[in-house]
Amino acid sequence: MYDSAMSYYAEHHSFYRALNVDEFTEGSLKLVEHSLDFAQASLDWVTESQVGQFMGADFSNVNIQTEIDRIKEILANANAYEWVILLDDQPIGAISINGIREETEKQFCKAGNLTFLIGYAEHRKKGIASAVIRQILHWAFEEAEFHMITARVLQENSASQRTLLRLGFEEYGTEPYEGLVNGQKRVWLKYRVAHC
Repeated sequence: MYDSAMSYYAEHHSFYRALNVDEFTEGSLKLVEHSLDFAQASLDWVTESQVGQFMGADFSNVNIQTEIDRIKEILANANAYEWVILLDDQPIGAISINGIREETEKQFCKAGNLTFLIGYAEHRKKGIASAVIRQILHWAFEEAEFHMITARVLQENSASQRTLLRLGFEEYGTEPYEGLVNGQKRVWLKYRVAHC
């Protein structure tokens, strides 16, 4: 189920492959192609209040069918690379490089926007996000010919800010956040890391 080497998704996403995160030693950590088999797990993530708050998305009206539809959109999107994070073969989160065309135009080099989430609170603050992002950056720069990876983090999400800074990202500006966080207007902090 997790071998994406000959899948439709991999055929339509140059450079795509499943990745093992060998640096993480507290369990078997893998990055695999999204699948409808993960719909219930990803529904659990997006309905967790902190995930929606920090991802800058409205997940208030989701159900299993909307999640299946969202996964189908992910699998059809040629403008992004998407992985599900498996810990000991259990789906616990997701990571992607998306908006590739838009970021490439803005940055004047092959670029994409990094998004990531650890869907279950018990798996946060254990180094999983750092290990996974480090693996994705290695893949992006060494295999997939990216020259820059950007990211946006809401100003309240200090844990993700610290993670990005530890991994070599620099903050380079802000942009307005369309919604509200706890009833208040907020901004995105913008980050980037370049590979020359």
